[in-house]
Parts: sequence; structure tokens; C-alpha cells
Amino acid sequence: MLLGVVVPARAPDGFSAGACLDRPIIGHVPDWEAYRASRGTCFDLLSGRPGDTLGAVATTEDELLELFRTGEWRSARTDGLRAAFRERFCPYGDGHAAERVVRRLFPGGTEPDRPATGERPISPARQPGSGRSHPFGRDRDR
Repeated sequence: MLLGVVVPARAPDGFSAGACLDRPIIGHVPDWEAYRASRGTCFDLLSGRPGDTLGAVATTEDELLELFRTGEWRSARTDGLRAAFRERFCPYGDGHAAERVVRRLFPGGTEPDRPATGERPISPARQPGSGRSHPFGRDRDR
């Protein structure tokens, strides 16, 4: 992570880390066409379509630098793309996934309700006025 942005090089773990943590993402994919032709993909990262494109995307170093220079990596457009990507690929990333697993596995447990699409619950530890902040010292639920 650099400057509060995830810059994965088409690595699925980088995509999911940025998307699940709801952090700005820049996909730096200089070899996307070759990668796609040789390995295949389930979405077109360069399409610009919500749900396929994870945020800002650069295929060259110059494009990557321009994203930083202009601030486009953190624009309303890229925020919208990331939100659609999260909705498609991280539907259970609401901060309660582990709790749901534990409640399901242990007798007598019930699965808590999953928030409606687009809702991001604020954990009790980060409720305004709770006196507790995000473990990494930043307000994650802006």
C-alpha cells in the first residue's frame, strides 16, 4: 500500500485486499492482453464497466504516474467502480463474515442478518463517541 492506495499487478490477492478493505485501487497491468490471452479471465479489467473494473487502471508507467499526478485514482468515478466491484466480488465483506461462520458452526448459533447491498455497518468499536478508533489509527468508515 502506497499513499493509501493498493497497486496490485493483476494479483488476485491484491485486488481482493483492496476491494475487501474498501481502499482505492490502481490496477497496474502492463501485460493485461497477453495475460488474458494465455490464462483467461472471468472479467475484463480494462472495460471500464462497473463490476469488471476495480478502480483506476494503468497499462503503462506513464499512465500510472498520470493517475497519481491528476488524483484520478481517488475520484468519484473510481470510487463508483470500486463499489460495483466490491458488490460483485465481496458480497459478504461487511465485517461480520467470521461471526456468521462461528454462529453457523457452533450449536445454537444463528446467522446474523446480512446488510442490504451497499450498506456498510459500523462496528460497535467504531461507533461515533465510542472512544475507540480503527485498529490502524484511521477512520475507516467515512
